[in-house]
Amino acid sequence: MSTKGVIGKKSIEDIWKKKKYKKFQDHKEYLLGVMTYLDILVEPKRYDKSQSRVPSDFYYVASMVRTSDATDYRRLSTFGHRNIGLAFCPPSSMIPPALSFRFISYCLGIFAVKTYGQNNDEMLFHRSAVFNIDPHLDMLVNCDDEIIIVRLVHAENRTLIIRDLASSLIECLAVALEKISQLYVRTSSTGAHTSAGSFKQAFCCSSSDDPCLLKMTQFQELDNSWICPKHRIEHTKDMLSSWIVQKKDIQCGLACPERQRILKQSPTDLLPRRLPFSSTASTKQRIGNSSWNAIMNQKNGIWNQQKNTSIDWLRLWKQLLALLVELGMDFHTWEDIRYRQMNGDLARLNLDILQEWKTTFCTKYNIRPSLRHIGDFSKHW
Repeated sequence: MSTKGVIGKKSIEDIWKKKKYKKFQDHKEYLLGVMTYLDILVEPKRYDKSQSRVPSDFYYVASMVRTSDATDYRRLSTFGHRNIGLAFCPPSSMIPPALSFRFISYCLGIFAVKTYGQNNDEMLFHRSAVFNIDPHLDMLVNCDDEIIIVRLVHAENRTLIIRDLASSLIECLAVALEKISQLYVRTSSTGAHTSAGSFKQAFCCSSSDDPCLLKMTQFQELDNSWICPKHRIEHTKDMLSSWIVQKKDIQCGLACPERQRILKQSPTDLLPRRLPFSSTASTKQRIGNSSWNAIMNQKNGIWNQQKNTSIDWLRLWKQLLALLVELGMDFHTWEDIRYRQMNGDLARLNLDILQEWKTTFCTKYNIRPSLRHIGDFSKHW
């Protein structure tokens, strides 16, 4: 537990079977339930290739880890331009260790711990951890005595970090930290004054060595960028605002690095499939009359079965077929599904698409089906 932060379930069994701890064994399920509820023990969530839950043979115990991060993860020369950071600052001078452990345990219950180095060791350390958000993005959580810093670290460049993802993550973590603070205050015998809503957020510079902080009130006064005083690193206001929930769409300028990267990419096979779901007039002109008529004839085969609700069916057909396309499946899959649903059960039709995607497509390409995938696809339609 002190080096890896884990304890095997069998180890708990072996200890509690001893005569000295027989009373614990008698109430094993209850005690384990309490400890997992309080995040003292965290069972990792793992899945096999068929996306079935794989029971784990161990628990994470964040409060017992004593090893520090000795890897070069934060010392790489590219780390500075690959991360954005946000700090949670308490009103008092100290953050209780118990609160830090509970916060890391909360993250352990949601995200997978990153493996790193030649031995693929899990990056769980004393009051810090690195988690996998997706194949290209990590989340580094570091809890010191006076501050909690959360960083998103992209595999290539921080400009490629999705704004909505950053702002959504920090909202969830802020709520969790407030709830943990409430619990700590109610159960603490020290009379600590760290309470819900007491943590203040501040922007953090991209240096992992004694990072500079920028208060939210100071951010509003910035013109274009912030140069941190200790490291003289420039942070654009646009990049810092990735942590802030956007109330309206922001249009990228011509110099936006993400825009330039996308313009250099070659079209994927998915792009032509999206054309029929854009504006009718321009799409028909782009793909040609013959292709457009073939698509519309396929539509009409469905409308004839629905005499009284053709307009509603037209809209629903467009949305459901667009969903199937965005999920990466072929049109023949749509044919199979709609022939199984000749009675016009719309809910079942939609469910069949998702089931087909999960059981066939995801298994074939070793994809873990999740609502995050659906969210990523839905922004296109």
